[in-house]
Amino acid sequence: MKSHFRLCVLLITAPLIAIILVAGAFFPTREQRTAKIQEQEPAEATSRAVPTMPGPSQESHSFPARREADKNPLVSSIAPAPGSVESNIRVAPHDADVTAAKSAVSKENGPLLSSSANNLRARAQQGPVSRDITQSIPEAVDFQKVPDRKPIESRLQKASRSFTGDVRDLPYEKPVEQFMLEHEDPFIIRRSIGKPSDIGNQANSSPPIVPAVAAPTPLNVFEGLDRFNFGAGSPPDTNGDVGPNNYIQTVNTSIGIYNKVTGNRDAAFTFNTFMSQGNFGNLCDTNNFGDPVVLYDTFEDRWIITDFAFTTDISGNVNAPAFQCFAASKTADPILGGWNFYSIQISDNLNDYPKFGIWPDGLYMTSNLFSFGAGSAFKGVRVWAFNKAQMYAGAPTVQNVSFDVGGGDFTIIRWAHPTTFSRRSSF
Repeated sequence: MKSHFRLCVLLITAPLIAIILVAGAFFPTREQRTAKIQEQEPAEATSRAVPTMPGPSQESHSFPARREADKNPLVSSIAPAPGSVESNIRVAPHDADVTAAKSAVSKENGPLLSSSANNLRARAQQGPVSRDITQSIPEAVDFQKVPDRKPIESRLQKASRSFTGDVRDLPYEKPVEQFMLEHEDPFIIRRSIGKPSDIGNQANSSPPIVPAVAAPTPLNVFEGLDRFNFGAGSPPDTNGDVGPNNYIQTVNTSIGIYNKVTGNRDAAFTFNTFMSQGNFGNLCDTNNFGDPVVLYDTFEDRWIITDFAFTTDISGNVNAPAFQCFAASKTADPILGGWNFYSIQISDNLNDYPKFGIWPDGLYMTSNLFSFGAGSAFKGVRVWAFNKAQMYAGAPTVQNVSFDVGGGDFTIIRWAHPTTFSRRSSF
């Protein structure tokens, strides 16, 4: 009887043990597969929940295959700013947003690079990008690409007459108040990161910078042109240079000539009064608008005074065309030595923020280009080189060459060697 009972128990338990062994081999695989799905994002888990079973090759992986979007992140990791501090740095919340962002960029713009200050210049070289993606750029940048940057030769036109008198005899005319909409750097990123500094807490303020060597004592100190009698608007854009005997100051829109030893102002007059002595027959006679520059040429012992001229509409937008107006001294004496006058017309874009440099072989100028009229947009940077020897000699035309600079740089300032330029960074 006992043997029959044992046989029955064996017959019953053997199938149960077999079932348990089979279940033990099956259920861990299901748990591992469930864990894989939970490691993914919820949206992806739903999209991948298809009735087809994975192949053997997929079963051999411990983690899901790395997605293509993971290999090409849009932005680098950026620590979030404190809650009380505003920041306009956009960080993609998820790789899926990155993929969507890349698909929103037009083909001509190329792939977006990392949104950091170091490579924003590289992204600018590819052309304008979508404002929806790069929210750090306040306005759409529409500068022209320059496929062919061969220099273009043209000529400065001499005014119909030179000046041979005494500039102290020029009449005084009060400048006319003028207004022009300012053109800003399109690549500026305005951001606030980190804890705001406590201005009232001296402990948090940076220590004062102490120069290693004290500045030399100035040879002379004297007042320059004042805002109410010689200024035509703000900012004054003050500029000046010093020669052996004189200091010449320029502001918007007047010129002052000083004796650098005594500080006495020998002459002062507006740009319109001075430039009209050349009788240009264009806006250089009547509509000098500012951004003045004065240069003393140490190589030739001569002076250059220049500004631009144009008209504006009632809203302050610049009308086409614009002129760059030049006065080149005939001698080292800016008061009695006489002046030659020249101008160049720039019809395609406004040459804003012109900057100059003197070298033995010529006069160099750089300008930011902006389109005329309402909604003015940045169009790049242009460089000019003028034959200064012809200007000093009073030639009827003066040779010059120019070309546009590609790459999206803003404000290239000429200095030192003629092949060397300083590029102002926006960061």
